[in-house]
Amino acid sequence: MWFSTYGDGIDSYDPETKQFEHHFNDPLVPGSLCNNIVNSLLTDHSGRLWIGTEDGKLSLYDPESGKFIAKNVSDKQVTDNPIISISQDHHGILWLATVKGLIRYDPETEQHKRYTTEDGLINNLTQAVVEDNQGMIWISTAAGLSMFDPVRKKFKRYSAGYGLQANEFKQKSGYKDSNGNLYFGGVNGFNKFDPRLLIPGEHRFPIVLTNLKIFNKNIKVSSDGSTPLEKDISETSSITLSHDQSFISLEFTALDYTFSGEKYAYILEGFDKEWNYVGSNNSAVYTNLPPGNYTFKVKAQNFSGSWTEGTNHLSLTITPPFWTIWWFQILCLLLLAWLVYAIYRYRVNAIIAQKADLEKLVEQRTIVVQKQAEELYEQSEHLQSLNEELQAQSEELRSQTDELFIQREQEQSAREEAERANQAKSIFLATMSHEIRTPMNGVIGMTALLSETELTREQRDYTRTIATSGEALLNVIDDILDYSKIESGNIDLEKQEFDLRVVMEEIMDLFAVQASKKNIDLLYFIEDALPDYIIGDSSRLKQILTNLINNAIKFTTEGEVFVHVQKLVESSDYGLNVGFSVKDSGIGIRPDQLPNLFKAFSQVDSSINRKYGGTGLGLVICERLVKIMGGEIVVDSVFGQGSVFSFNIQTQTGQRSDEKVMETVKITEVSGKRILLVAGSETNQAIFKKYLDGFKLITSVAFSEREALEMVNENKLIELVITQMKLTGSDGLSLAQLLKNNGNAKPVILLHAAGDDTAFKFPELFVGSLTMPVKKSALLNAIHRALTDHKNMSLNLVSDVKILDNHFSEQFPLKILVAEDNLVNQKFIQYVLQKLGYQIVMADNGIEVLKKLSETVYDVILMDIQMPEMDGFEATRMIRKEFGPKPYIIALTANAMQEDRNNCLLAGMNDYVAKPIKLEVIKEVLRKAYKIISQ
Repeated sequence: MWFSTYGDGIDSYDPETKQFEHHFNDPLVPGSLCNNIVNSLLTDHSGRLWIGTEDGKLSLYDPESGKFIAKNVSDKQVTDNPIISISQDHHGILWLATVKGLIRYDPETEQHKRYTTEDGLINNLTQAVVEDNQGMIWISTAAGLSMFDPVRKKFKRYSAGYGLQANEFKQKSGYKDSNGNLYFGGVNGFNKFDPRLLIPGEHRFPIVLTNLKIFNKNIKVSSDGSTPLEKDISETSSITLSHDQSFISLEFTALDYTFSGEKYAYILEGFDKEWNYVGSNNSAVYTNLPPGNYTFKVKAQNFSGSWTEGTNHLSLTITPPFWTIWWFQILCLLLLAWLVYAIYRYRVNAIIAQKADLEKLVEQRTIVVQKQAEELYEQSEHLQSLNEELQAQSEELRSQTDELFIQREQEQSAREEAERANQAKSIFLATMSHEIRTPMNGVIGMTALLSETELTREQRDYTRTIATSGEALLNVIDDILDYSKIESGNIDLEKQEFDLRVVMEEIMDLFAVQASKKNIDLLYFIEDALPDYIIGDSSRLKQILTNLINNAIKFTTEGEVFVHVQKLVESSDYGLNVGFSVKDSGIGIRPDQLPNLFKAFSQVDSSINRKYGGTGLGLVICERLVKIMGGEIVVDSVFGQGSVFSFNIQTQTGQRSDEKVMETVKITEVSGKRILLVAGSETNQAIFKKYLDGFKLITSVAFSEREALEMVNENKLIELVITQMKLTGSDGLSLAQLLKNNGNAKPVILLHAAGDDTAFKFPELFVGSLTMPVKKSALLNAIHRALTDHKNMSLNLVSDVKILDNHFSEQFPLKILVAEDNLVNQKFIQYVLQKLGYQIVMADNGIEVLKKLSETVYDVILMDIQMPEMDGFEATRMIRKEFGPKPYIIALTANAMQEDRNNCLLAGMNDYVAKPIKLEVIKEVLRKAYKIISQ
């Protein structure tokens, strides 16, 4: 015996042993009951026990193993479907009553199918299942009974209207007795019936129209014809409406009192192509019906699912508007024909009247033309007399033209004479430049060699004075040559891509030592908005900036010189406009002296000229070059406080751009670190703050030693200190010593002036040092090394070394031939190369060069241009013709103009060095030559 429980599984009782055995769900035990809420039990025809549970699964009990086998009888998308009752038909098929329909399950194939209201079931909440003797399946639900034909797979529904106790039945309350009677229990008792005695038949009922609306207004019955209805709509068989009454609504109902859930369908024959199935909606709406004859029909579905069509049909006629009737259309055609004829007659009459007007007008115009002809004849006579006067004037103009032609020839002759004079002046200046540069090469060169020897302090001071005087003389010569070229209009600008930041850094390096000697802060800042590369003449831009910065340092005794570069305007039509400003804290300029500032050979004050020197051409050349570059230069000065020289140039953005992959990686690695910046001035603080913000560092700023120590002690998260050597009231060395002795010691990077060896003397105090003005990339590299592995850093210090080192030839071994006719220059270049470790061969002219090349192979030729018998140009052309691209030829010439450099390169030379020769330059060109030759 088996007993089901609600929540405690099932129990089995053995009458022989009189023992109970409890079965329940245990997730840890395979084969246990699938759910503890058991709703139904069934022993099938084979004696197998089937259990229906709350989780919607069907379990089969295996008596041999004592385990339960779970059978899935629902689709995956169907959940929470408890099995209420189980029944088996005579074919062995199990029928399961669930809360979500009827399930057919075949134990042999384990196939299952679920039937719902969509298949014809009266309600999905099924309560009990019983098979009658005819093989029909009867299902009680919460809304009546359903009979299912397994063969035809059709449902037939029965509600309380068929005499049932009520629509709602109880769970598992279904039974069939031995006589074939069926019993179903419900909320108001139970029903007993013999399915064999049920007589099938159709349940018919009348369907009537209940209301008519036109434009959503109810139509009432009237006998005087004021409305379309002469009697009630339910009794009306036909109705006629005008074309402006084509928006109608018809309401209907089925007079079935056994069932209240009828479904309807309607059709308007002549308009609808098929029946409209509208469910329980009992109204039909039609808008804008075209004129014509229609028939409206309605049918309803009864409880058993069959359709009953109403017997009373409504004939509907929509009358057309008058303008669509044939006689009205014919009348319109006749009217249109009459209008066409009337227009034609009007046009003909208008043409006749216009013809008469034209004839009259022609007659009037003929009289006018005759008068004009007479006037023209008189004017012709007058013009004839004027023509005679013009001929006389023409003769006079011809004579004047001959005089102008003679004057033009005289002007052309004067212009050619002026050009020859200008050319002679240029040749004279170039010759004078060459003749001055040649001995200056010996003076400056020998001075440079002398500075490489062991000298006393006094001797070194004399040597430095000689070198400075020589450089000043060369600057004077260069200014005069540039001014001469600008005045003659022969200056041309290059258009090459160049790195603006590199140009600025080279200029800063040039003046770093000079500013350091005067104890002046030399600063610069380039805005990030500027592109990496611009197109223009970098050498001329260097010339402008060099002149302005040199003046700023020259006229400043204390404070700073600040160079600012920024983007002013950029557009697709005009390109890029770059602004430069050079600000100093020097002596300034008086307002009355500003008008003479850009005049040639003019000094703003003779006393200044005596103290500081200069030709008075530097600013003039700058102004002319800026104008050629499409910009202008202005000055703003306060006497005794300083000056600001600002200029702008018009250029284009370059196509190239630096790939800053390593810079991005380094910024990522140091991003978010806390740094203390100790700056000596507000300008320094602003520049370095922008750099550090660009590196995504969290920066604190201090201006004094005391303020810096307080910040380090208060903020333990500071990882690095960057300090200038010059501080307010102290210096960077003192700060570094205090930080080292502090319990919260931090690594320190020192920013110092050129030539300052403090960091070299105290390497234990600093993890790095940078020479001012500081390059942005160098600052990032120093910070990155300090924050990642500052223990292995080497200080950025340069010890004083001599320029000429005999080990240079070991690093760059070359076999050198020198072509030079001047004995002083021969001696100078020989001394320089010997001190670099080279053994050279000397030739006096181009012919000797060719002879020595035929005897020995040389790597490099230092070729003078102006030599007797055969000059450098001719010798180079002969070498390239006979010996090909080797050897590497470097021009040595006192002609320092840009066109001189171009002429040397066009003649076949590889490089160019202007006299007087600087030691650094000769080393650089030899280093470059070795690199190219060794490739």
